[in-house]
Amino acid sequence: MTATNRSGQSYEDLARYYTQVELTRAILMELPIQPHQQVYEGHVGGGAWVKGLVDLARRGVSTCVEVADIDEEAPGLNESLYVLDGGTFPFGWWTVRIGDFLLDDPQEPPDWIPGNPPYSVKVPCPTCGGIAGARCKRCKGKGWVLESVAEKHVRRALELVTPQLGSVVYLLRSAFAESQERYPFWMEYPARHRWDLSERPSFDGEGGTDSCAYSVFWWDLEWIAQGHKNGDGTWEVLKWR
Repeated sequence: MTATNRSGQSYEDLARYYTQVELTRAILMELPIQPHQQVYEGHVGGGAWVKGLVDLARRGVSTCVEVADIDEEAPGLNESLYVLDGGTFPFGWWTVRIGDFLLDDPQEPPDWIPGNPPYSVKVPCPTCGGIAGARCKRCKGKGWVLESVAEKHVRRALELVTPQLGSVVYLLRSAFAESQERYPFWMEYPARHRWDLSERPSFDGEGGTDSCAYSVFWWDLEWIAQGHKNGDGTWEVLKWR
């Protein structure tokens, strides 16, 4: 995966950084997911969302799951995650594949797309042409700058779910709700619900956190199709551990 981690460094330069399982479990427990609904996780990463869905299956909510990741080494692509002890299967069906979320479509429009998509990626600095070591005020000689891709991934997810029925639930920086440039997006796609996290999550596998606040945004296309607008949604703090 070429997306940057929370420090703005490339996954090609550092170890992978994945969502905590206890957080995905807490989020999934808040959602009205029903048995046999289809769930697509296009940034499967370490498989935290899959493990949360396995917990739902143990509670009687067995879904149909398709997962993908652009990183062929992502642990979430390991099919052992999809078989319980004793050889039983937690899902109605499942599909595991390597793929680019922005380019590849799931087999069928899913009912749910949960996840923690990339927030930004490295791109060549447009001012100096990507020349490392150049005297460039914009990139400070690095040769690259960060480009936000969060909204691109959210819009892509909203295109992929079942029209006027599907839901997207993404863990993002709380600042995703900000900026004048993103105002038209919120007018088009108001969130049905937002959970601000009671504690900052860790993405380094060692419990370390960064300086960013995080929220979970739920876009429900059926709710939007009913005529709800920006400001009609609800908000709460999610105590996830």
